[in-house]
Amino acid sequence: MLLGVSCLFFAIAFTVMEIVGATDSHDWFTWTPAVFSFLVAVACVPGRHVAVIVRIVAAMVFSASVWYLLCEIMHPCVGDLCGGQSLQNSVMFMFVFGLPSLYVMVYGTYPRWGVHQGVAEEFNEPKDDIE
Repeated sequence: MLLGVSCLFFAIAFTVMEIVGATDSHDWFTWTPAVFSFLVAVACVPGRHVAVIVRIVAAMVFSASVWYLLCEIMHPCVGDLCGGQSLQNSVMFMFVFGLPSLYVMVYGTYPRWGVHQGVAEEFNEPKDDIE
């Protein structure tokens, strides 16, 4: 619930920043954080739509990881700090976030080898004790 509320807050904040012109660029890329935050907030509300929204969010994360990896391959920049840009960081991002999001995008569920594998299933199961 807290994740959904905070993501909704960020979606509103990103939208307001774009509308009032806080960013210099007014292309589709500046709306991406607002759309991503809104989709995560909507995915926190239980219902049948969660499976579709989770796949869309996973596709966005996988696309970002592919884009980051391709940018680093095409324009290599060696970073001497862990937070700097480098091909090593883009490959790590692909393994840590890109490949699991590809799995979620294809299968629509969290990987069985993941720590939180049963969270979505438990959250979306109908409750028998509610009358």
